[in-house]
Amino acid sequence: MPSRLLDELCLEADELPVADLLTCRAVKDDVVWNLSAALLPILDAPKSVHRALLQQVGLALSAHIAHRYGCLPDGDGVVLSSALRQKRAKDFMVANFERLVGLHDIAAASGIAVKDLTDDFAETGAGALHWLTQYRVGRSKTYLKETGMTLAEVSQRCGFTSAQDFVEEFTEVIGVPPVIWRTRERH
Repeated sequence: MPSRLLDELCLEADELPVADLLTCRAVKDDVVWNLSAALLPILDAPKSVHRALLQQVGLALSAHIAHRYGCLPDGDGVVLSSALRQKRAKDFMVANFERLVGLHDIAAASGIAVKDLTDDFAETGAGALHWLTQYRVGRSKTYLKETGMTLAEVSQRCGFTSAQDFVEEFTEVIGVPPVIWRTRERH
């Protein structure tokens, strides 16, 4: 993706310029998936597609990639606010909550050092991984309430290392084990 396009997208979105794109392998990205799926019918009749449609889908894809995977510049005297760095970290964690991610992954995606990430979240009274656990537990409640998924399936879907880890984290955050919570919510 040309750096000029990245700069224009960031300027338009009122965000700081992106220095580079994060290298990600095997990341499930629903936005990229859905935009790609929207383009599949075009392959059957490419001549009947209006050029503006392709431009808009390309722009949407580029904007998403710049926002989600863009790395902020460092060392150029650019001082990012703690709030902006936290927002970038949280955006990454939300997009990747199903995966096992650590502080190094979150910091790299946010374009900052692990120490800065830790310091930024310390200001809130909770660390980045604590925030991620809270988010995962919140998402797991939806699966528990609305599906018949097993605890192992929910734990895997929400990025916990194991069903046991899920039960322990859920119980610590909510105050009751997931099985009891599910039973209460369904009745």
